[in-house]
Amino acid sequence: MWSFVKSRENETWIWLALEVNSRKVLAYAVGDRSIYTFKQLWDGISDKIKRKAIFYTDRWNAYNLIPYKQRIVKKGKLTT
Repeated sequence: MWSFVKSRENETWIWLALEVNSRKVLAYAVGDRSIYTFKQLWDGISDKIKRKAIFYTDRWNAYNLIPYKQRIVKKGKLTT
């Protein structure tokens, strides 16, 4: 999810990794919509979860950091 901070030029994104059944927040990151901020989110997820989980994403290129067999693309255009 995203919003503006003080002006429309200052978009700030809140990134969440949620457990699908309980909706428990597993990790989060706040920043821009960059690969760097996604990497902060990814690094906050435990290795145990990263090895076993299935991740639902859109087609944004940063999600290519997720192993292909663990990623289900649900919607969206290919974006950078």
